[in-house]
Amino acid sequence: MVRGCKLSAYGDNEKLLREYQKTKDIELRNQIALKNYNLIYIGIRPYYIAGIHDKEELEQEGFIALLKAVENFNIEKGYSFSTYAISYIKSITRYRLDYNTDTSLDESLKSIEDEKVTRLDLLEDEKADVFKECENKDIISNIKILLNDEEIELIKLAYIYDLSYREIEKKIGLSKTQIGRNLQNIKIKIKGCRQFKEYKEQYYQENEISYLKATNFSVDKTTKANNKDPQIWATLFAREKREKKCMKNFMKDFKREIRAEYKNKP
Repeated sequence: MVRGCKLSAYGDNEKLLREYQKTKDIELRNQIALKNYNLIYIGIRPYYIAGIHDKEELEQEGFIALLKAVENFNIEKGYSFSTYAISYIKSITRYRLDYNTDTSLDESLKSIEDEKVTRLDLLEDEKADVFKECENKDIISNIKILLNDEEIELIKLAYIYDLSYREIEKKIGLSKTQIGRNLQNIKIKIKGCRQFKEYKEQYYQENEISYLKATNFSVDKTTKANNKDPQIWATLFAREKREKKCMKNFMKDFKREIRAEYKNKP
């Protein structure tokens, strides 16, 4: 279970938010997010299932959503920041779990909503990328080795026909918890395959992060050790963004290949 949380007094939220709206200062944005960190746990709690979801990943997603909430909040509209931020975090968390994707700091909630509508178009996108240089056809033949028949049937339902957990539950009789766990296991297997490792290596080479300041990234982001230097924040988010974008792009191509292979087969 996500660790307990209780709303505390958030101090000078209004003053800080008004100042941020005027200055758009990154350090001030980070300070506001850190003061409201507990909102993350409230936002992700309805969707977190122990043993299926990675709590740290959801917290990272929630923190990025919280930063975006600070950026987009309009104090003049009269509603509370906590209500706005929790709603923002919930929306992004629900979308991430529904569609097995990740958000990044440069994505707005509107772009995420737009992507829901156009996700099938994205799967058909013919834009050249490194996956095609990593023998994209090989992954289909290797999938038959990596996955059993039940797992292949599950990815057909989830990735080809875009069925929800509830719809899959009705078709194959597994609970939503079992479906979530099985899809996570499939993703782990895919991340362990040779094609993904080749893809990741080349993707990282083509998307190098120029500044990697020496810092302890194992330290919690809310500690004073890591929350003062804007460059540390920028580097941390760049690393997280690159890792998530790598997996997101790979999964898009994987789903496209799966569609091409199985769409017209029984």
